[in-house]
Amino acid sequence: MAAPSIPSTSAAPGTPSAAAQEAAASGVAIRIDDLSVRLSLQKEVVLSLRETAIRWIQRRPVEVEEFWPVRNVSFDVQRGEAFGIVGRNGAGKSTVLKVIAGVLSPTLGTVDVRGRIAPLLELGAGFDSEMTGRENIYLYGSLLGFPRQKLDERFSHIVEFAELEHFIDVPLKNYSSGMASRLGFAVATDVDPDILIVDEALTVGDARFQLKCMERIELFRQRGVTILFVSHNPDQVRRLCSRALWLDNGVVRLLGGVDEVVDGYTAVEYELPRRRTAWTKPDLPSFVEESGSAGKQSAVSVAYRSPNENRQTPPVHGEYDFIDFTLVDARSMEFCREAFGGRGLSVSNNIAVAERVRAAGGDAVTADLSVIDFPDDSFSFVSLMDSIHLLPGLEAISHVLASSARWARDFIFVRMPSYEDEEYLRALGLKHYWHDWSWYPTHPRVDQISSILQSLGLEQYHVSHRSPALSSDAASILPLAAPPDQGVYDAEIHGPKLSIEFPRPIYGQIDVFIALRRFETAQWHDIITKGTQS
Repeated sequence: MAAPSIPSTSAAPGTPSAAAQEAAASGVAIRIDDLSVRLSLQKEVVLSLRETAIRWIQRRPVEVEEFWPVRNVSFDVQRGEAFGIVGRNGAGKSTVLKVIAGVLSPTLGTVDVRGRIAPLLELGAGFDSEMTGRENIYLYGSLLGFPRQKLDERFSHIVEFAELEHFIDVPLKNYSSGMASRLGFAVATDVDPDILIVDEALTVGDARFQLKCMERIELFRQRGVTILFVSHNPDQVRRLCSRALWLDNGVVRLLGGVDEVVDGYTAVEYELPRRRTAWTKPDLPSFVEESGSAGKQSAVSVAYRSPNENRQTPPVHGEYDFIDFTLVDARSMEFCREAFGGRGLSVSNNIAVAERVRAAGGDAVTADLSVIDFPDDSFSFVSLMDSIHLLPGLEAISHVLASSARWARDFIFVRMPSYEDEEYLRALGLKHYWHDWSWYPTHPRVDQISSILQSLGLEQYHVSHRSPALSSDAASILPLAAPPDQGVYDAEIHGPKLSIEFPRPIYGQIDVFIALRRFETAQWHDIITKGTQS
């Protein structure tokens, strides 16, 4: 395999390069110039020294293939800056971090790093499963270069942060994977570095412990520590970083402001190769994959599958671009028309809501979402912006999503309140007033919706979070003891509440866009932008 096209050379040992001298003068903490890394992949297994000798005598060398995980990568990170790196698995992100941390040597190019590095690359990689947690703290700390005296001083703090007080003298082989990762994170971050390298380290433990990890990273940033941050979570990258780099197959795809880079990466990441149509059958859905899409129907017939075989409902004829399930808010169909265009048909189980839609000049039909049906590929898209969280359980949600995937040709739009941070808010003595709407039968979480989509074969989707509350001062955050209320915070009604800066956004609304066919990147990005900005 040929080497990268623009060769560079590393500086001689002990001699500061011109780039390093310039970096020191300009306040640059990390400077990468035309970095390329070559790895040798051995394609055969040699089990013994005897076999190696025989191969050497027979002049049959072990077949080795050259692999370049990183090619001609260049970027700078300023002192005190939080810099993000995004990209798919295998894009070269971890390789770049290992070179910066000194784990790997660059094949070509220069890497100039100024300051003490604390790398969070492979948490707990040096643990011994036969040793206790106490012994592993000293073992892992020594591998990271910490003197024993410092570990003695910080031991209690490490154990407390890892929340392992009752298990610290238990052998590591009896720990869960989450407990071991928490211990590794606590040891690795109990330092005062100049540069912190974080490679997917915020996925340790449960959601509450991940929040503690994010708080510790925030403290490093506030103290002016340079942070190099790799994550597959776009929200974490946006929240923490000011600039970012997008790596794709080992080369730089985009370098710039964090919003520009993350938007570009997510737009390509969520592009679909094909559409999937879900055919709903009693108790057992099966799936048929299609590459084309049917033309718009000139007439749509509404039929009912009801336990009462004598029940007859006259068909509704008309030409519609989308269907909007509207259970409470009659304005949702108008929202979809303004955001995405076209003519819609509103379906509601609430007669009053259907009448309000008609009074506003729209078309509406009253029906139960669990029994209504439409012909396949009847609409361009299906909107569930005012219905998912009002369905009676995850089974009903799964049924409606499966049916929507069969009825729509292009995409499904879901909007629902967020309950992702309910436990965290309650731990602080706060609540989001949406949590107390007594007529919400289901509180779906993003991971539950994701699981349903994957079970239906609808694996590609885009999640957007709206209305972030960055502190408890937001009007929709109430004291835990406040009575159920749908209004904004009022100190006289709800009582006093603490003013708390949250280490990550607390979202009040989630939009999910599910693509059912291949879109051009610009098309898909345009759909998401219209839905989230309206």
